[in-house]
Amino acid sequence: MKLLAALLIFTATLQTLRPLIADEIVNLPSEAEKLAKRLKDQNPILAPCYLKNRLAYDRGAVAIDAERLLVSLGFLSTQTLQKDWNLTTYDRLSGLAIVKSLAPHGKTPIKTRPADRAAEHENLLYMNDAEAAPIPTAKFTRQFGSEPAATSRQMRSGSLLVAPCYAVIGVSATGETIESEFLQKFFDSNESAFFWGDLGARFDGYEVEFLNPFAENELKVGDKIISINGKTFDSPREMEREIMLMDIGSDVNITIERKSAEKRIVKLDSNDSSNSAPIASEKTLVISRKIIKKTGGFLYADTFLEHLGWFFDRDLYARGVYKPKYPIDANDKIVAINGFFVNDDRDVKRVLTALADKAGKLGSDPGKAPKIKLLMQRESFQFFITIDLIMEQ
Repeated sequence: MKLLAALLIFTATLQTLRPLIADEIVNLPSEAEKLAKRLKDQNPILAPCYLKNRLAYDRGAVAIDAERLLVSLGFLSTQTLQKDWNLTTYDRLSGLAIVKSLAPHGKTPIKTRPADRAAEHENLLYMNDAEAAPIPTAKFTRQFGSEPAATSRQMRSGSLLVAPCYAVIGVSATGETIESEFLQKFFDSNESAFFWGDLGARFDGYEVEFLNPFAENELKVGDKIISINGKTFDSPREMEREIMLMDIGSDVNITIERKSAEKRIVKLDSNDSSNSAPIASEKTLVISRKIIKKTGGFLYADTFLEHLGWFFDRDLYARGVYKPKYPIDANDKIVAINGFFVNDDRDVKRVLTALADKAGKLGSDPGKAPKIKLLMQRESFQFFITIDLIMEQ
């Protein structure tokens, strides 16, 4: 029954895309003119910009160049995409896809502008087929890694966020806004399956907070990033962006500060020098590794379990399962890991980080490797899944 429902949704999405790709696109419909007139009452400066930007946009598709269109597919619960979509590139995490038009689309390709230039404008323009409205720039929250940007209103999937005039700051993917620099990286990719860069760690500011247990990693919790390939950063946001925009498999040298425990003699009185107490010291290290594929975030929770082909929402319900090795279905929920109850992806990462640390201390001996034991909920019953950590690395 669930498979039938997924196929129906999949077919409905396909039927929506077919006319979008195949039909010739004609002049702007009268609805666009009506929206421009309505917008003129709110913001006369943005009204002509809307019509200009509208030249790149039609029925949820955005023109990238003379042949390619950007569309938002959102969540997909199936592994294989239909070939007759003529899809060239797909990012499962953001739900964005690039399709090649089967007929001349006649649209003007968009131009992107770095999101940090949004502050040059008092208002940004939110637009799609049905809406056009100004959004105060002060209400625009920048993208942080795979945490999408946000505005003062919910953006419909496929909508544009524009800096007047005719410069795209971001595109909405299922209500979440992906900034222009990330979009440009996606546009420039020649891979059919697109992935963002990752170091196998999650950060609190510049410090490592969580570690991916499925990735070999010399980083440790508490390590502070000083530079990557000699580049320092003005903010954690800039660092996260740098990592995500790196090419998969590229070599990086990470300079870190690592805290270590040392002992120093502490004289409690002039006659006693035998007491000692541990203090924290810092040493600078350079770690070399390769950029790996980022498997979680954007539309999905970021649990590290995505490495296994499972994708969860923020409440830890499975939204997509792409590897049949383990018996997990869509809508199964994670209840606990190794006896620790979990409520969100931070709880999951906390437990898995402890296992990653334990695995690092035990070495690569499969006989000593810690196991991941998941307690799952499916409708009215619960069941366990045991994962061999070393075998899945």
